[in-house]
Amino acid sequence: MSLFIFLVLIVYTIIIGTMIIGFEKVEEIKLQEDSKRLKFTIVIPFRNESENLPLLLASLDRIAYPNSLFEVILVNDDSDDNSIEIIKGFKEKSKINLMVLENERLSSSPKKDAIDKGIQEAKNEWIITTDADCIVQIYWLDAINTYILSSKKEFIIAPVSISPTKSILERFQALETLILQAITMGSYGLKNPLLSNGANLIYNKSLFHLLKGFEGNNDVASGDDIFLLQKVSERNKNLIGYLKTNKATVFTKAEQSLEELFSQKKRWLKKMGVKSNLLSLALGIIIILMNFTLLTFLVFALLEPTYIKLLLQIAVVKFGVDFLLLFKSARFFKQEKLLFSFWWISLVYPFYLFVVLFSSYFGPYKWKGRKFSA
Repeated sequence: MSLFIFLVLIVYTIIIGTMIIGFEKVEEIKLQEDSKRLKFTIVIPFRNESENLPLLLASLDRIAYPNSLFEVILVNDDSDDNSIEIIKGFKEKSKINLMVLENERLSSSPKKDAIDKGIQEAKNEWIITTDADCIVQIYWLDAINTYILSSKKEFIIAPVSISPTKSILERFQALETLILQAITMGSYGLKNPLLSNGANLIYNKSLFHLLKGFEGNNDVASGDDIFLLQKVSERNKNLIGYLKTNKATVFTKAEQSLEELFSQKKRWLKKMGVKSNLLSLALGIIIILMNFTLLTFLVFALLEPTYIKLLLQIAVVKFGVDFLLLFKSARFFKQEKLLFSFWWISLVYPFYLFVVLFSSYFGPYKWKGRKFSA
């Protein structure tokens, strides 16, 4: 057993350490006054988002990019609240080019159907996806434009952060997101991008059609981001870029209850478990093994005090490398204050992971008022 624990700890430390190295390898871009400006289509699926749409629409209205060079396509996925009325009221006052489409359910994945519908109607070559519970920044499109022109990438992963972070539950999710973003950026820096987030994703429409869009994974309700990333990776990893600048960060809301949070994680685990590549699967396994090792030795220590020293040694190594990676991410996203919550969240996380994994194998999950089994 001691050899197994040692190997898990060594492998975990090496993996997190390489993620830190990869994170540092990704160059941060600076906005420029580009002589050329591309045209963009922003596609946003929504369902019953009356609470969030006013903030999203207001942020889109503040974008500094010329209104003539971008359009917004909102795809209504069978909302039964007053989302449409909110959009109509906004459209009467705003000068941005905005249209609303009705989703056509063609598969088991309503979100992928909605994005596909928006892309079909898009007038521009560059597609940007985000979510209805997000807020974008004033120079969002300028940053995207600068990066595309300088990098020549065709599939671009961009940063996502959780805001606000007032409650304990929000801080917990914000720190978890910082770690996921660090892994996203770190794996890209190592030339093996593993994660992407549909709340801030940019790609060329021709590439999307060349890859036949979401064909082959429409049986999974979510995964519009990760499965598309996998398709691009299999074709040519050199087409993938990471837009590293705070100006391009999209802010999203945390889930407001434990039930919503567990449903979200079950949804993520379903997509990761169904069609993960070997690298992401290996990463997931070693993270699970490391956290379960902590739980196991906590039980041992409660039963036999001689295990306390070994438990503390394992915890110090794990929490140490976790903190280094988290620090890099928190500094980039300017969320250093969240680091004060790191220690108690680190203690809670193994239990949380166990509950999420255990519950993911039992029954369907809820998402946007619907039930899904995959």
